[in-house]
Amino acid sequence: MDVYEDSTMVIATFEIPGASRDKIAIEVSGNRLTISGEVATSFGSNQDYILRERKTGPFRRTLQLPSAIPAESIGYDLEDGVLTVVFPRIPPS
Repeated sequence: MDVYEDSTMVIATFEIPGASRDKIAIEVSGNRLTISGEVATSFGSNQDYILRERKTGPFRRTLQLPSAIPAESIGYDLEDGVLTVVFPRIPPS
C-alpha cells in the first residue's frame, strides 16, 4: 500500500494482482478505511509450483485516518491490478 496526498485529496494505492472488482469491499467506520476481498488463484490447487510469490486468498488492510470521512466521499478504481482509493484531504484537528 502507498498513501500520498496533494492539496485537496488523499490517494491510497494497493497492488492486488488477479483481483476482480466484485471481490473487493471498501468500508468506512469512523476514522478507519478498510479494504478487504479475495484473490483467486489462477491455477488449480494441485499444481506443483517451482516458485510462487503472488499471494492468493482473502486479504484485509485497514488505514487509520486523522478523522472521520463520509463514505460517500470515497472514490475508487481498479485497473491493471492496482486499486486506487481517493478521498478528501482531512486537515489535522
